[in-house]
Amino acid sequence: TLTDEEGTVSAPYNVTINVIPVNDPPVITPGFAPLPGRVDLDEDTEFVLSWNVSDIDSPIASIVVKITSPMPNNAKLYMCDASNGACVRGAEISPPAVVESIAEGVYKVLYLPDPNAYDARNFGQFNLIAQDEFDLPSIPVKAIIRVLPINDAPVITTQYGSRTAYPDQNGIPMTVLNDVNLSDIDSGKHKI
Repeated sequence: TLTDEEGTVSAPYNVTINVIPVNDPPVITPGFAPLPGRVDLDEDTEFVLSWNVSDIDSPIASIVVKITSPMPNNAKLYMCDASNGACVRGAEISPPAVVESIAEGVYKVLYLPDPNAYDARNFGQFNLIAQDEFDLPSIPVKAIIRVLPINDAPVITTQYGSRTAYPDQNGIPMTVLNDVNLSDIDSGKHKI
């Protein structure tokens, strides 16, 4: 109803408002990033990347999470096998691939760089999306991985093993090594 300045009230008029629902996309929230979207780890270690996925208007069980970009050449990605509570290496993933949930709305993968591989600037990255039952995708989330170098110990190897020789002038047995090789993955032969 409306009322004018003199107090006269109009006849009632009904207005019906229909709100038409729209399909909202799923939302991915990374659970791993001290910095937005980036993970730092030491070389020769593996890291569990995790994401929480929600959708305000779709059942969580209907959400499909996919890695949509190729992996770097110097790392492998594994499904998280959480059957015993901890995340251990499951099947290797070759993107593009679907990531299995380990709990409702929780997705984890295990990232493993190749031995002694590192790059402190930008080691690798890949994209992840979630799609609801109507194939509406989320905003892509990028996982950026930096693998930091560690100092590996030098290695001494010999092809023929060692031999014990005669005692030296003090009567102490001497060990003689044949074909000794010294190596250090970080320093090269000339810096050992």
